[in-house]
Amino acid sequence: MGRKNVIAGIVLLAIGLGYGYLSLQLPVRAIEGVPGPSFFPILIALSLSALAAALTWQGIARRRAEAHETTERLVTSRQFAMLGIFAAYLAALPFLGFLAAGIPFFAGLVFVYGGLRPIPFTLAAAGIPVGLFFLFRHVFQIPLPRGTLEILGG
Repeated sequence: MGRKNVIAGIVLLAIGLGYGYLSLQLPVRAIEGVPGPSFFPILIALSLSALAAALTWQGIARRRAEAHETTERLVTSRQFAMLGIFAAYLAALPFLGFLAAGIPFFAGLVFVYGGLRPIPFTLAAAGIPVGLFFLFRHVFQIPLPRGTLEILGG
């Protein structure tokens, strides 16, 4: 696993740096106090590069720790459950919209990863998508997907 993380980290770091370089080539707006068209791409490039560097570092550390261990891990049922939940979310997103599809998606995430206490489970399952929805809609002013059922209903 450490070797795969190192390789993936190096590839992602190269992609992040290349994307950052291309983002710097975007035109600059002359409007004061308004982020230009390159703001979000640069933010994404910096985030990707930082996460890729962390992945590379973690892979190097793990390779050192697992130098003697050669057994392969099997895919767990938790990973298959997450893949199924994600596939169901992607299938429901065009029809239900972000909020209606996001709440069950995050509920599935919390449940699969062991959030079994009722109050924190409910708060996380509903609060995360609602918080993301309002963050993108009102702070970033980026509309999230509205489903066909949501559009037909109102």
